[in-house]
Amino acid sequence: YLFFFSCLVLIVLTRPTNILIGIFPLFYSIGNKESFLARVHYLFNKKASFLLALIAALLLIIPQFKYWHETAGKLITYSYGNEGFSNWKSPRLIEVWFSTNNGLFCYTPIVILGLIGIPVMIKNVKDKSWEGYFIAFLFLIMSYLFASWWCWWFGCAFGARSFVEYYALLIIPFSYLLDHLFKKKFYRYVLFAFIGFCCYLNMDMEYYYDGCFYGDTWD
Repeated sequence: YLFFFSCLVLIVLTRPTNILIGIFPLFYSIGNKESFLARVHYLFNKKASFLLALIAALLLIIPQFKYWHETAGKLITYSYGNEGFSNWKSPRLIEVWFSTNNGLFCYTPIVILGLIGIPVMIKNVKDKSWEGYFIAFLFLIMSYLFASWWCWWFGCAFGARSFVEYYALLIIPFSYLLDHLFKKKFYRYVLFAFIGFCCYLNMDMEYYYDGCFYGDTWD
């Protein structure tokens, strides 16, 4: 509990939307409603350990509270000023995924393999776990949030830096895809070729990149 809540507090302080990652343990190796409720019951059954770990983890927030109080006069402050999710009614999903201005798949095409691996994971995971569904759901939710942000390209960056934290989850279906294709010789070589191309593309673009993309959305 202590390790989990401490990590969760730190990643939420880094970026508030990361709180959704904290839900993942509830769905790990869970395949039906009964096992999900049993997991929730188990997590909250040890109330003393749960509360002690939660209090200890919350102590990590005290320096942030103090900083906010010193700079803004409030214990809790919205640090982004006038910035917000102004595109929530018309999220820029296509741009976030495919735009030359830091689009996810343009700069990190290997992520496609992680997404292709989700249905493979759902089909092959033991006990019909919900993990694959949750990863797909989380990817769509985070894509919507990032596409709703006023600065959907997130400023000067090499690619969609807002997705970096979620590579750790996408590597799970990616591994299922590798395991599935390695059993077929032809597809194994195709996979190697695509991964090699993605690595070459990233290295080549990094070599010429100067820190910011100065073109238009589809330039």
